[in-house]
Amino acid sequence: MSNSIKRRLFLILFVAFFIVLIGVGSVSYSSVIVPKWQITVLDGDGRPIPDQVVHQFWIHSTFESANSGGHEESLVTDDFGTVSFPERTFSASLIRRGWGFFKERIDFSTHTSYGPFSMVFIEGPNSGSLYYRGGPITDTTITAKAQGASSR
Repeated sequence: MSNSIKRRLFLILFVAFFIVLIGVGSVSYSSVIVPKWQITVLDGDGRPIPDQVVHQFWIHSTFESANSGGHEESLVTDDFGTVSFPERTFSASLIRRGWGFFKERIDFSTHTSYGPFSMVFIEGPNSGSLYYRGGPITDTTITAKAQGASSR
């Protein structure tokens, strides 16, 4: 086999490999940002608060810009003070995930966040909140405090 044929074959294989690499890297797949989260809202005496609006905010800071504003949904508690937020997912390609992973390693800003984050909160005559930063959900109850009440 002559050198020019070897070069052409190498070039064809290199271009084919690069096209396959870009194609595979461009395919998006979903990941869970926040698992399904059932929240119970109780008053200071431990009684459920029905018809309370509960807000959820979520973002995956590695792959989404804080400037995007994240995502939000508000639901109302049932007669038992319970509301259930669905699983939150994010879809990204391997290229985007790789870029987020790389960016996470080189960004030394003190105000930078990474990974999944979610917050559920209530406001109005009562207030309270819970936070999620990845892993299993452990907090499922908001004990409401009257606005302006001092913490003991």
